[in-house]
Amino acid sequence: MATQAERRLLDEAGSGELIDVSGLPPDERAVAATVLRDVCVGRSAGSVPAQGIFLRGAIIDEPVDLRWCEIPFPLWFADTMFRGGIGLVAAKTPSVAFVECVVLGGLDAQRAELSYGLTTRGGVLTRLQLGGAVIGGDLELHETTITSPPGGPALFATSVEVGGSVRLTRVHAVGVVDLAAARIGSHLECPGVELGGQRGAGVALNLDKAEIGGSLLLERATARGQIRGRGCSIGGSVLWEGCDLVGADGVALWFDGADIDGNLAIVHAPSGPHRIFVDRTSRALSA
Repeated sequence: MATQAERRLLDEAGSGELIDVSGLPPDERAVAATVLRDVCVGRSAGSVPAQGIFLRGAIIDEPVDLRWCEIPFPLWFADTMFRGGIGLVAAKTPSVAFVECVVLGGLDAQRAELSYGLTTRGGVLTRLQLGGAVIGGDLELHETTITSPPGGPALFATSVEVGGSVRLTRVHAVGVVDLAAARIGSHLECPGVELGGQRGAGVALNLDKAEIGGSLLLERATARGQIRGRGCSIGGSVLWEGCDLVGADGVALWFDGADIDGNLAIVHAPSGPHRIFVDRTSRALSA
């Protein structure tokens, strides 16, 4: 028998309005992964308007499998529990947003195509995989905790292509943020971000061979591990302002062989052993 949340999702998906099931009893908030898939790409998808699906307060126990699917409308979830994770590998959709969601099985969107963007606000993801994905607009992660499996990165986004900016605003990443070989059209902004796990353990932010069209902005960031960008290209400047960066072997920033068109500026650096290795990189260094 369908739960109240499932009936409402099937009945109201065509309205383009918010479907809020957060006030229902817990057992009635359950939505089967197959029901959500049907609304996205099955028989019920034809009734969904261009505005997309807006779902709040659901509980989804099974893995949501949308791999290789083409979803012609945005997906927006709030206060929703995904206990089995979400698969969007090689999927195509305009945008996906998670507001205060818990995604225990992680979000795997490797090689996905999102014409507008991917957004998280608050919540927890056990892992975020975006390797090889193409995002036409911005990648915006705000105040989200991203954890990682043992030995794996929290955010795996090697070779991701982002047409706009990447914003990691007060994100807490328990594990490596891997943006190696990423192509970012505008800025990489990291205000208040917390990166890495154990103090001075390995690499916290990997930008090796990344191409950033704008600037790299590290403001009030904390990193337990190196910020590394060997051979990367930055069209603007690198700003380190009020950060607490402790890298492996005392090297906080490692930009060997990088090409930085602007300046490397350090403002209000805290006291302590913060070393920078910037062989053949920037035009100027200010402190």
